[in-house]
Order: sequence, then structure tokens, then C-alpha cells
Amino acid sequence: MHDENAFHFTVVGDLQNMHCGKPPANGHIPTDDEWYTLENFVDPTTVTPTELGYPGSGADIGLHGTDAGTKLKFNGTSGFEINMTGDYRGYASSFQYRDLNNGATMLHTSSLADPTHFWLRNAAAQAPQMSRGSSGSGNLNNLFVSVRCIKD
Repeated sequence: MHDENAFHFTVVGDLQNMHCGKPPANGHIPTDDEWYTLENFVDPTTVTPTELGYPGSGADIGLHGTDAGTKLKFNGTSGFEINMTGDYRGYASSFQYRDLNNGATMLHTSSLADPTHFWLRNAAAQAPQMSRGSSGSGNLNNLFVSVRCIKD
């Protein structure tokens, strides 16, 4: 899914939903635990997924750690280079948070939070931390977010 803005397509790429985000043959979409490992590597104050909670626990969504977001974002010190790709919400027929300076990015994990929701990792341009949340309510086919794969 991409908008017609050539800059967005060239710079930040397509957005994928839960069903069409297919990794290359020699890679995989990271699990929630693999995202934690990356975040904790660049920011040891990041708490474990168990400590972050589960959908509906009240602790499942929100900022954590100190500065993993700053280090993982574009021009950060890690070289990971998360761009502020935003997301596309089919139920609203709109792209959201798609601004390189003030936007945000949701990143797929391959881990289900419960039978109807999957875990997302989030980076916001204006927040130094990363956050974690579940995909929320609505039709998962209509939520398109970024996918970063891990080489096997």
C-alpha cells in the first residue's frame, strides 16, 4: 500500500498489512522478543515484553526505556535508520503520521498479542523512547504498517 506521493514511495517505501508482509526467502519478520533484544542492545533500560504486559493490561501500550527510539531512528547512532513512514488505516481511508520531522512509525512483529491482535513497535519523531502496543480493534486487513525483516 502506498500513496501517490513519489517522495513517500521512494524514501519511506510501502506499508504492509498482517497478511501481505512477506519477508524474503532468507529472512523473517522479527518477533516481539527480537524487537526487545534490539531495543535492549541500544538502550539497556528497556524492559522485557513480560514487564510491558499484554493487551488490556494497561501496561501494553506506552513509551519504555530511555533513548532506544533516538538511537534506532533515521540519523540515530545505531545505523538502523527507522523512517517516519506513518501508517494507513483503511477504515479511515487515510495515511496518518507520515511526516519525517513530526510523524511516527508502527513496525510489525510476527507475534500475536492475542488471537485477534498482533504486537507492534512504535517510534515517534518527537519521542526518544520506543513504545509497544497491540494492533487494537478493527479489521487487521485494513491496517498497513512498516515491516523490517531480519536476515536468517
